[in-house]
Amino acid sequence: MIADWLDAALGTPQAWLTLSGAIAGSCAGRPLGRVVGIPALVLDVGAGAGEALSGPCDVFVEFSHPAATKTHVLQALTAGAHAVVGTSGLTDEDYNEIDRASR
Repeated sequence: MIADWLDAALGTPQAWLTLSGAIAGSCAGRPLGRVVGIPALVLDVGAGAGEALSGPCDVFVEFSHPAATKTHVLQALTAGAHAVVGTSGLTDEDYNEIDRASR
C-alpha cells in the first residue's frame, strides 16, 4: 500500500514536492527505495520522527499506530511542521493536547 501511495505521489517529479524523510523502526538505516520498491527514492529510513524532522519539513504525514501518533504529531508541531494525520484511535484528550500545542 505505501509503495502505491509513494509511486502515485512521486511518480512524476514535482518541483514543489520533496520527500525529506521516512520512518519505520523495522527498516531503519535501509534505503527507502529498496524498502518500497521505488529505486529513485534514495534517502535512508529513520528509526523515529526526530530523525525525519531533523531537516527541513513543511508537512509531516503521520499514519502509524495510535500509540505513537500523538508523540509524532507533537514532535512535528514543535519542529514547526504542519501535521496531516491518517491514523485513527486518538482520544478526545489526545486531540485536545494536539490542538493546544498547535496554537
